[in-house]
Formats: sequence, C-alpha cells, structure tokens
Amino acid sequence: MNQLYKRREPITLPQKARGWRHDRVEIIANDQGNRTTPSYVAFADGERFIGEAAINQAGMNPTNTVFGEQLFSPIFLLFYFSPLCQFVMAAIADSYLGPTHVRDAVITIPAYFSNSQRQATKDAGAIARLNVIRIINEPTAAAIAYGLNYKGEKKNVLVFDLGGGTCDVSILTIDKGTFEVRATAGDTHLGGEDFDNRIVAHFAKEFKRKYNKDLSENPRALRRLRTACERAKRVLSTNTKTNVDVECLHEGIDFHSSITRAKFEDLNMDLFEKCVDPVESCLRDAGVEKAAIHDIVLVGGSSRIPKVQKMLQFIFEGKELCRSINPDEAVAYGAAVQAAVLRGIGDDKVRDLVLLDVTPLSLGVEIVGEVMCVVVPRNTIIPTQKEHVITTSVDNQTTLSFPVYEGERARSTDNNLLGRFILKGIPPAPRHVQNVDVCFKIDANGILSVSAKERSTGRTNGITITNEEGRLSKEEIDRIVWDAARHRGEDDDYRRRVNARNSLEDYAYEMRNTVRAAAGLAAADKKMVEDAAVSVIQWVREMNWMKASVDELNHRMRELNSVLGRADAKRLIGRRYSDTSVQADIKLWPFKVVPGPANKPMIVVSHKSEEKQFPPEEISSMVLTKMAAIADSFLGPTPVRDAVITVPAYFSDSQRQATKDAGAIAGLNVIRIINEPTAAAIAYGLDYKGEKKNVFVFDLGGGTCDVSLLTINDGTFKVRATAGDTHLGGEDFDNRIVSHFAAEFERKYRKNLSENPRALRRLRTAGERAKRILSTNTETSVDIECLHEGIDFHSSITRAKFEDLNMDLFQKCVEPVESCLRDAGLDKTAIHDVVLVGGSSRIPKVQKMLQFIFEGKEMCRSINPDEAVAFGAAVQAAVLSGIGNNKVRDLVLLDVTPLSLGIESLGDVMTVVVPRNTTIPTHKQYTFTTVDDNQTYVGFPVYEGERARSKDNNLLGKFTVHGVPPAPRATPKLDVCFKIDVNGILSVSAKERSTGNMNGISITNEEGRLSKEEIDRIVWDAARYRAEDEEFKRRAKARNNLENYAYKVRNTVRVAARLAVADRRMVEDAAESVIQWVGGNWMQASVDELNDKMRELERICSPIIKVDKESVLYLKRKVLVATTRVINAVTLHSGFPVDFDRIKLSSDECGKERASWGKCGDEMSFSRVAA
Repeated sequence: MNQLYKRREPITLPQKARGWRHDRVEIIANDQGNRTTPSYVAFADGERFIGEAAINQAGMNPTNTVFGEQLFSPIFLLFYFSPLCQFVMAAIADSYLGPTHVRDAVITIPAYFSNSQRQATKDAGAIARLNVIRIINEPTAAAIAYGLNYKGEKKNVLVFDLGGGTCDVSILTIDKGTFEVRATAGDTHLGGEDFDNRIVAHFAKEFKRKYNKDLSENPRALRRLRTACERAKRVLSTNTKTNVDVECLHEGIDFHSSITRAKFEDLNMDLFEKCVDPVESCLRDAGVEKAAIHDIVLVGGSSRIPKVQKMLQFIFEGKELCRSINPDEAVAYGAAVQAAVLRGIGDDKVRDLVLLDVTPLSLGVEIVGEVMCVVVPRNTIIPTQKEHVITTSVDNQTTLSFPVYEGERARSTDNNLLGRFILKGIPPAPRHVQNVDVCFKIDANGILSVSAKERSTGRTNGITITNEEGRLSKEEIDRIVWDAARHRGEDDDYRRRVNARNSLEDYAYEMRNTVRAAAGLAAADKKMVEDAAVSVIQWVREMNWMKASVDELNHRMRELNSVLGRADAKRLIGRRYSDTSVQADIKLWPFKVVPGPANKPMIVVSHKSEEKQFPPEEISSMVLTKMAAIADSFLGPTPVRDAVITVPAYFSDSQRQATKDAGAIAGLNVIRIINEPTAAAIAYGLDYKGEKKNVFVFDLGGGTCDVSLLTINDGTFKVRATAGDTHLGGEDFDNRIVSHFAAEFERKYRKNLSENPRALRRLRTAGERAKRILSTNTETSVDIECLHEGIDFHSSITRAKFEDLNMDLFQKCVEPVESCLRDAGLDKTAIHDVVLVGGSSRIPKVQKMLQFIFEGKEMCRSINPDEAVAFGAAVQAAVLSGIGNNKVRDLVLLDVTPLSLGIESLGDVMTVVVPRNTTIPTHKQYTFTTVDDNQTYVGFPVYEGERARSKDNNLLGKFTVHGVPPAPRATPKLDVCFKIDVNGILSVSAKERSTGNMNGISITNEEGRLSKEEIDRIVWDAARYRAEDEEFKRRAKARNNLENYAYKVRNTVRVAARLAVADRRMVEDAAESVIQWVGGNWMQASVDELNDKMRELERICSPIIKVDKESVLYLKRKVLVATTRVINAVTLHSGFPVDFDRIKLSSDECGKERASWGKCGDEMSFSRVAA
C-alpha cells in the first residue's frame, strides 16, 4: 500500500533549491525541470518517492493522503518528512553544482514562526545532515532579492508574502547595502490552500445538488477535484472565468462546471480581508505611515490573486505594486545571496550586504500574578542580548522558577510556553532583597537561550531547550536519524537490486536486437539467442525480480551470457504538405491537417462554430503574440516590439523565412534569428573568463535535435560547425509510447483508439509524464480513468522497455554529433565541455550514448536545459539593443549557415556557392556562363542541401536574367551573388557583365512561402481578432462590475444592523436576481445590456445603501461619545492612565456608560473601539 503525505507549505525549506555561482544566483531545477521544493513523500512496496514522483502516486492511493500544515500533528510526521525533502534538495544541488557535496545551507521560514518552530527547523536540517548556517525570514529574503541592485536613496519597502499556507508581512529600510527589518507580522494559517478549500467545498456542494451524491466519503474524488480547483484558482488570476472539468469524478459521473473570478472572490472574501490585518499591524509596529512606504513587493504564488492586489492598492491609496521580481523565486534568490554573504563569496555588492532581522514575537518570563514580563520586545533587531532583573517575592525564598513565554498577551498563560528552568541556592533574605539577572540571548537564526544568575553567590542556570514542550528531544532526533540511516540501508539494497535488474533487462533487449539485425548469423543461433533473451525479458516483466536477490539476478545474467557466448507547429512551419515527414506526423496528431495553396499544410480547427484553416505561421504568430503580452505585463507600460527569436540550428531558409513571417504577423520586429544551440552556448559561456575552449552543445528538444560546436575566446562565440535533424525529438519518443499503449489497450479490450482523438490526447499526456519520470525512476505507472468507452486503463512501463521502443531514434541522435565533429575538423578529444540543452537531453540512455562517444567525459549540467536557449536569446537582444553590462556589450557572436547553398548548373548538378558552416553574415560570388550559342536569357534555380544532384536538394526558388547579348556559348559572363544576413536568410542576384542587366530571386513567390498578400490578410485577421478580444474584454469587464456590485450590495445588506426588513429583502432579491441572470446570460448580452442591468440594480439599491451609510455614521458618533465617557469614568476611578487593551467595564461607575455604549451597536467590539 502506498502512503502519501503532503505538507501545507515547505515548513523548513525555502521555495526553491538554489545556489550561488559565477557571481550570481542560480535557481536549481530538479531532474524533471521543476523549480519548486518537493512537498510530497510517498511509500510503496519498499520504495520511497519524493517530489513529483510522489505526486504521481496520489491518484492511485489517495486514502492515505494527508494535508499537513505549518503546525502539523503528530510531530513525528513533521520532522520526518521535512528532512526527507531536504535530503532530496541537497541531492539535486549536489548533482547540479558538481562533486563537492552540499553541507551548508541557509533555510527560509515564515516570518511569524515561533521559537519552537525555528528550533524544529534546525532539527530537521540536522536530521538531513545539513549544517544550517542561517535561518532567515521569507519576506526578508525576498527583500534582499528586490534590493540587491538598488543604489538610490534610503527607502522603506513593504514585503507582502502570501504563499500556500502562510501570510507574512515585513517592513524593511534599505540604505547603502544595509537591510534593516523594522517590523514583521503575519498569519501562519492563511494562504492558497485555504482558498482551495473554499472552491473544493463549493463544487462538492454543487455535485451533491446536481447528482444527489456525497463526495465526502471518496478521498480519491476529493483529491482530483482539489487538483482541478487549484488549477482554476491559478487561471482566475489572469482570466475572469474558467472551467472545471473532471472525468469520472465519482461513480462514473463526469463533472463539468465553471467558476467566475467574482464568485471565487465572494467565496474567499473573509480570508482576503484577513490578509489585510497583518499589513496594518506591521505599519503600526514599525511606526511608519503608509505614505512613507516607497515600494510594495509581492512574494508568493497567491500574491498574484487580483483581489488581493486591489486590496493592497486600496490600503496604499493606489500605489503601483512592484512586480520586478519573480514571486515564486524571490525567497530562494535572497537566501542564496545570504549564503554567499556568510561564506564570504560573491561580488562587492554581495560582500557589503548587511542584514538586520527582527524577532517576530515578544519574549519574557512569568512573574507574580501570572504576568508576562517582556524582556525582548517583538521586532527587536537580532542577534541580540537583553537582561532584566528579577527579585524574590516572599521572605527567605531560596528557589526561583523561570517559565519562559513568547507572545503578546499580558497574562503569561495566554502566551506560548517555550520552557522553564529553576535557579536554586539563593541565600535566605527578606523579599525583594536578592536580585537575579535574567539574560535572553537570540542568535542570528532567531533561536533563543535564557540564563539566570544570582548576584550575591554567582549561581547560574539556564533553560534546557531540548526538554521544551512540543520540541523533539535529543533522543527523538537520534531515533529519527537512526531510522533515516536504517532506511538508507534498505534503499541501498533496493537500488542494488534495481540496478542488477536493469542491467539484466538492458542486456537482454540489447542482445535480442543485435541478433535480429545480424546479417551473417546462422538461423539456429539467432533463434537460440533470441529465445533466451525473450525468456529473460518475460521473467523480469512478470515481476519475479522483486522477490529475487542481487545474486539471483546476477546468476540470470551469467546464464544469458553463456547462451550469447554461443551465438508540432515547428514540424509544419516552412514545410510542404507533401513532405514525407508531414505525412508521417499527420497520422499521430489529434488535429486535422489538409493541403492548402501552393502545397502548404493548413491546420483545420473549429472556431466560432465554423471550420477554419490556419497556416503554421499564423499559429506560431498566436504563440508569439501571447509571449509578447506576457512580457508586456512583466516589463511594464512600454509594449514589447523588438524580438530575438531562436530556431533549430538545422532550419532551412524557408523555415527561417516562415519564422520571420510569423513574427511580422504577431506585430513584432524580428531584430535577429539565432540558432538554439548557439543561444544555449551564450548562456553557458557568458561568465567564462578562462582560456580558449571548444564547447559542444547537444540540444534535444520536443521536435528537433541540434548540435553545434563553438569556440569561446575572450567574449567571442564562434560557431565552428552545426548539424542536426529537424524531425527528431521528444515528440517522437512520445509517439512510440502512445503506439505501445494503444496496442496494449487493443490487445486487452479489443478496442481501437485510433478513431478517438480525445483518448489519444489523454494517452499522449500520460505517456509524456511517464517519459519524464523514467529519467529518474526505473519504472512508472500509466493510469487513465475512462480512457475509452468508460474503460479505466492501468499499465506500467520500465526504463528498459522505453529504451527498447526508441533505440533506433536514440541512435539517430548520435549521427549529428559525429557529422558536426567531422565538419569542424576537430577530434572528440579536443572538446572541453559537452553542454546538454532541451528537456529530452535528460534521458539517461541519451546521456550514456554521448558519454560513450566522448570517452566517459562528464556532461555539463551547469545550465537549466529548459531555459538556456531563452537566456542566450535575451543576452543577444541586450547586445543588439546596446544595453547590459560590459560582459554583455563586449559579446561577439559568429554563427554559421546550416546547409550548403548553390545553383543548379548543366547536368542537374548542384554548384555550391556558399558551403555549409560558413560564418554569417556573408557575401559570396560565383561566375556562370551560357550553355548554348546566342542564348539571350539564363535561368537560376537556387537550392539548399548537401546532395550532388540538385533535384535531391531543397528548391528555394528560381529567377531569370534576360537581355544577355547573343554570343557563342560560354562567352557571356554572369556574376551570381549570394548574400546571407545575420538571421541566416538568403537573397540571390545575378548580373550580366557586359550590359549590367541583373535580376534577383523573388522570395515571395517561392513554393510554400506566404505571399505578401497572405501575410497582410493574416495581419488584418489578427487585428480583427484583437478587436474581438477587446470587445470580449469590455463585455467581461461590464459583467464583472455588475456581478461584483451585486455580491457587494447583497453582502452589505445582510450585515446592516439598522436596515428595515423590507428594504433588506428588496435589495437582496434584486442582487440575487442579477447574480442568477449573469450566470446564464452574459455571454449573449451586449455591453449596453450589462450596463442597463447595472443601472437598474443601482436604482433599487443606492437609496437604501445611502440611508444605511448615514445610520452607520450616526452610530460611529454615538460610539465615540460613549467611549469617551467610559474612559473618563475609568480614569477618575483608578487614578492612573488607561491600558485600553486590558480595560474591564465591571464597576458601578462604568455601568451607565457601558449600557449607553451597548445601545449604539451590537456588532462592534468595545475593546477594539477603545483601542
């Protein structure tokens, strides 16, 4: 049985694994390319899964799925699973940073973590064998990320951190590299999961209403519904409405519903309002006016919620919120900087950084009368040491007890008890004579130690932290460490068995495939070897290996030895419909592709109830438009218009032209097109300052395999050679998995999936996930509910089987490597580094094959394979725009042509004018002549490719030069000029020498390329769609305003104390009616209709709401008068100033005023009004 535990937020972990290297922060991705902290742990059949591998177990057995929280109970789970996740993060960092093991760590925690939680965090680090050099608050770390490069005047920054489980707020002053925390506040039980809970409860209620079925007894259904709700919440940060679709949610019922942003906000309004409380508290504690806050920095995924942002803007009177840092990575970034500071590394701005953090809660001891005597007030800068004098309370007292508390309440027992200790041997004396000095020490991690010393004798004692309530004792920590060590032994044994099993299965598949392909092997020998290999494969597949020992598995290997001793849009853009590769892909795509004008492939979709055809360039332009919009939103008001676009290295001229067309359709000025491996090399080598080195970049992405060999020398990146396959990548591996499982489904259930595109799409998604998992695990399951005709499909696949399905494709990946080395004229021993790029480069078999080619050389994993290309493109954009620091401005990029370019000459021969791997931009000339006497024109067909016969290459286009003077053959001379620009795009011209007559290739008329008219039409269509989108936005805005107003007035009258029942009913009915109307009609309604509904609702509600507001103002004045009377009465009675928080109205003198106050408003807390 699987057991899965999920924690609410990473209790002792920062948001990401991260490190400092090359004078900058590097956020470290895990083996799946994921950049978030693992927060799932699963156990299954002797194995432990952590992170994404564990998440995939949730669907199979959610019964034991536990949702933890920052104050998780029982404590064993908290301290067991936190270290497991830390082990994984340390292993990820080890893999990324190299052979030196990670042992020192800076860990971030919510700002409002108590002393016991901070201690627990340190314990978890110890169990994970990490040296926790510092614990810092998450908002403080985010402020470091925000302010590291700030060089201006002193400024006050408020950091608002709303994550999955906590809401933390801090105010810092940044001044010349010093980060001083002024105050901190928060709620350790408020975050994204609370919002999720409300959505889940909403849809569970809807499901029960629709189908009369209760989901509460089906944890698997609730888990799946939660996943869909989490996704909906994220979508509602950018969209005003989203769908929630869960197939076979419960008892075979498909659940389909939707939720609007307004409904989401209504469900969570009280929680959003709770988010505001820590902000106001923090401002009060810091003694800072909101007008004195220069910047509000958003941190944490839930800070993206629009309603939360609006509420913050309202508090700060419309101030723009700072979005210049990634909310998900800011905390990890700041923690990495702090680690660099503590280790004495990094550049000047890092080494000069000073961090002054504060205590989140007051700390003190209990004195006579259960009073909390504060020794260290909250928001005291740490590290700190504070002393307080305590004295005896009775005559001849020889013992003093010191209960130590944290909290803000006056009565000690209302606070959190941290521990207690006793000081004995005090000399007998009258009360108040003997004095004891109590010392509170708080270290840089915010962890407390307390000691007491009696002055006359010098006797001392201190708090024994290990025995504090709720904290793990040393024995418990030792036991958990021992358990971890015991599990490591079991894990190591399991790993050895898995390795032996994999070696056996790999060997069996390899030998079977080898003899099948062997041409000179006798039939009997071939059959004998094949039967032995298949027998072993079948034995392994039947799971016998799970019961076998390592020795037994090795024995089977020896037995086998003895027998053997005897014997996507990228794929369409710039291509023709008739291309064999396009025809092969059509069979696997769930969408329809048909031939269009000039043999162009057209993608068929249903749009607005009609069938439409889009060329690949238009689909690509839609993606580019979306990316530009994302960049606009992130970078600010100036719209993005200039772009550097990367393409596979082996893209042909027509594909590059088509890419540039897509950019034009998207309204972008494509300032440069560069090859993807070249961009990745820039990312790898930007910080390199050593000797000249040769770098081999292997880029295996979703659809293409590209390799490039570059020489990096003093900021110059020279591409020596490039090669690749534009039709080889992760999608091809996915196709093999899909075909494998489709065949298995047909074999098991006699049902053919080929006519069910939805089932194929779901199977492909599951296959893609399985492929990713097999990069780290040796086996994974594929589970799809209701795949086809109500049938649930459950299967599994091993890494060895996956490799067997794709072995021919993996071998094809090797061919460009060898070709590139040949073209560059370099031996493989001259390669200094092999850089892996692209998600599919994570596949272990691919890495092994590369290591074999390069004779065991370690692969370079210092850059994120998924982001390296984008990183390099951004650097190139900075170079072309003349911005960036010196190392960017001094960068020189020398790229090359991927294919040879030439002219067809007599005899169908390809005459090469520009050889492949020529550095670009370039300008090459070649002289041609006539082949017949008195020939007056010459045709020039232009080709790209490496074949000798021109027709075996790719025709780019043709043009003709007329007006050649009649003369004997071979007399006229025509100079043909090939020009290739920095984007690798070609123009060709020819000039007859004697007359000067010339002509050039008309690229717009080449076969398969969009004409200018087509591009203009698509641009116009895109503009029309934008107009439709704007109209939709206007309708959505009007609808949201209407729905928001309806919810607002409905909620207002529900809590209005002095409103007549009839008025309340009238407003509530009107609001409910509008809410129901919006839910069913707004898609068909125009903006005017929506605005009319708004005016109608305002006409009904505004007069009533206005009367209620006037009543509230009257109420407030009455409360103020009554409160003043109470304060005066209490002051006269007691003779000392009033502590409003501790005021009690029980005396006769206050009775009259209290009664008067009570009449003014039942809903208001007196203590709050008094304060």
